[in-house]
Amino acid sequence: MKPHEFFLSMNTIYKLKNISASEILIVLLAIFCFSYSLYVAINYATQIPLDLHSFRQTQTALTAYWLVKNGFSFAYETPVAGPPWSIPFEFPLYQYIVALASQITKYSLNATGRVVSFLFLALCLIPARSITKNLNLSQWVFYIFAALLFSSPLYLYWGRTFMIETAAVFFSIAAIKYFIDIVQAKNTLKNSFLFLGFISLSILQKATTGLPVLALLSFAYVLLNIKDAESLKAFLLSKKIMLALVYFGIPLLIGIAWTLYTDQIKSLNDLGIELTSSALTTWNWGSMSQRLSTSLYSEVIGKRLFERNLSGALGIAILMIALFSHAKKSVKSIIAISILMGLLPLFLFTNLHIVHTYYQTGNLIFIIYAVSVAIGHILMSYFEKKIILFILAAIMVASNYFWFSKDYLAIIKTEFNKANSRDYAVSEILKREIPEEKYFVAFGNRWSSSFAYLAERKSFTVPESFKQYEKISLNPEYFIKETQLGGIVVCLTGVAPNLLDTLIQNLDSLIQWSSNNRHWKIGQTHGCFLAFPEAVALNPSLKLSSTKCEGSIDVAGESQAGKRNYLNIAGWTTISGKQGILSEKVYVTLTKNSEPVFFETVQVNRPDVNTHFGRPNLDYSGFSRIINTNSLAGEYVVGVARLNQGFLEQCQFQKKVSLNNKGFNE
Repeated sequence: MKPHEFFLSMNTIYKLKNISASEILIVLLAIFCFSYSLYVAINYATQIPLDLHSFRQTQTALTAYWLVKNGFSFAYETPVAGPPWSIPFEFPLYQYIVALASQITKYSLNATGRVVSFLFLALCLIPARSITKNLNLSQWVFYIFAALLFSSPLYLYWGRTFMIETAAVFFSIAAIKYFIDIVQAKNTLKNSFLFLGFISLSILQKATTGLPVLALLSFAYVLLNIKDAESLKAFLLSKKIMLALVYFGIPLLIGIAWTLYTDQIKSLNDLGIELTSSALTTWNWGSMSQRLSTSLYSEVIGKRLFERNLSGALGIAILMIALFSHAKKSVKSIIAISILMGLLPLFLFTNLHIVHTYYQTGNLIFIIYAVSVAIGHILMSYFEKKIILFILAAIMVASNYFWFSKDYLAIIKTEFNKANSRDYAVSEILKREIPEEKYFVAFGNRWSSSFAYLAERKSFTVPESFKQYEKISLNPEYFIKETQLGGIVVCLTGVAPNLLDTLIQNLDSLIQWSSNNRHWKIGQTHGCFLAFPEAVALNPSLKLSSTKCEGSIDVAGESQAGKRNYLNIAGWTTISGKQGILSEKVYVTLTKNSEPVFFETVQVNRPDVNTHFGRPNLDYSGFSRIINTNSLAGEYVVGVARLNQGFLEQCQFQKKVSLNNKGFNE
């Protein structure tokens, strides 16, 4: 169904004869907002999930990728924490839907993940419309709700990211629809099963979204039935108490059972045991001081919710006017409960909402509905000239688009590539150098899944908080068998200053480890040092011939990592940059007397070389090599050799270096 067909059903078209031009404008405003949101979701669907909160987006994407590879499993793999690879958090319904949809449609996983996320947001309109009708609210509530929801910067941006948020929101809204049916004495077996199903799915998909909804619905159910029974005792003795236990006890037990199961699976993993629900208690729930902090009230509630999505003081004023109006108590109760649903999660999972700017995706929708009821039902009945209501809604939409363009639009338009993204550039090299059946260890990227997802390789991306950090830093093969270890990464950029010394020590250890009876090469790009096993040694029968190469040696000199010195060599070479022809392999040579010693390099992307030749997609024209200088001393000539169609060629450019061989500097 197309946007205008959804909003303008036959029933509405029939009624258009009896409504004013301003009311028609409200409908058109809703259609416009939905259409623009759809355009943003589709037009930028292929964006690699390295935009805001890439940590969470790539973790979700990594799970979906391995569901494609391995099929569905309760103990699904998110291979970023080392073997065994399962560290399940939420039930992977969204991820599995994305995996299946990508396989069926043949669209990329990135595009599918974003589009499915938006579809879940769009699906929220179906139960929202039913809720509005069942509560006997004005039909204009729905259109104002649609306009505010799909113009909201929070949903315009996060509603099309590779994340589970909108799926959990949809399940919650659908559960509320069937809860209202039950309360309105439509407690058929069908409605009961659908309520139980949707609220359980919401909790399984994202507990921090589903649990607050379940809590408030259970409170509302008890309150309504006590009122009908005239006393708490009468309610406790009625059959309604058994229904309450079923409606609210079963979803809670399902959520608890899933948490216990995932904790058991996580405990089999060395990092996973630090990510169980008990280990993350403080992280998830936050502290009392946070609940009283200005960060919560000023930043999260004041700015993130109201200023940037509900026109700040205007949105608050509309809610206050409605709550203190002479409207029916039942309508004001709807507004009050919607506000509570929007605010309760902030006080339950305070730390998560302060730290993560996307977390409000799970609850802002309820406050948007409260404002929509205030404008579309209460204020609608007070103003004879409905154009005032359209102007109110239009002002709020305009405010939303202002904040969207200010906070998010440029980010949505960003195209990530090897030139502007460290994670993209590093991942491309990992994917090229590491065979599919092998894994890598990474330091300096927290335990982000960005490398693992983009490289399509399993990893142990080690956070600095890992209790056995020093052990794996000194011996990367401790957690992954060395025969299965295909690469090691140490990143010094994009890390907190207080972690830099630790990571420099990692680099020190890596240089020593890679040359300790091992034949590993180390190169550098974007502030990350990458180590891989060297290829088979050069065939001694290959004759070295001189040739004139395009390129240069840009860097050749000693540097220091911790207390260890190393030789850092970097440059570029092409066989024909204009034609995009690159070398099969590039080596640096060190010559002291006569015979050169060959060191295989890590070939890296050089955006400046690409620009020079007018070939933005010219891959790996650069080379980098880090060499342990423990066994080197004296004057050396640094040169470059390359393989070209099976022939070994010595390039003309070279540099002299003087190595002191001080080893560890005291």
